[in-house]
Amino acid sequence: MRSKEARSPSEADPVTTRPIQKINNLPDSWVEDIHPEGQLLYSCLIPSRDLEIRVHTDLALRKTENHLTIKSAIERLSESLNSSSELHEAGVISSNIEACIIVREDYPDEFGYYLVNHEDQTVFWLEEVMAREVDMWAYDEDIYRHKLAEQYWRHVTDFPHHCSLSSKVWDQLGPLMLLGAVGMSALRSF
Repeated sequence: MRSKEARSPSEADPVTTRPIQKINNLPDSWVEDIHPEGQLLYSCLIPSRDLEIRVHTDLALRKTENHLTIKSAIERLSESLNSSSELHEAGVISSNIEACIIVREDYPDEFGYYLVNHEDQTVFWLEEVMAREVDMWAYDEDIYRHKLAEQYWRHVTDFPHHCSLSSKVWDQLGPLMLLGAVGMSALRSF
């Protein structure tokens, strides 16, 4: 019997010669994206009355055992979205609103969420949330708004795909990017 090294290509083990294939085990309507740092992220669009809201999660949706968990979380979020007359009467457009669902695999029946308003550059919830509960407590209203804006930018950083930033945001980012580019070239000259 010949050793593995001496086998001809036609005799090679068929398991090791198959091409790598992407397995698409995602729940219906979910798409997978890869964060620039390598983490797998998932998103889908859900209807809510006259809006279509993009929902993001980092729950491992390639695992079929997480499909029921995300389905349940989406159903509960949809219920809340549909019953929120304040959201639908505020005149927001679909491209300005996103949601993020946070689910832990070890507690699949519990989930958290937040909504993002790109126009106002803030996060919000459909029900009243105590600032202490979401670790955003502050003495001053301005500091609280700053913390919400910080959470907004964290969301944009964590879920950069499908993000439709308003022209107001691009107007703010342009000078910052230019300043960063100038700063980097100044550093290189030393």
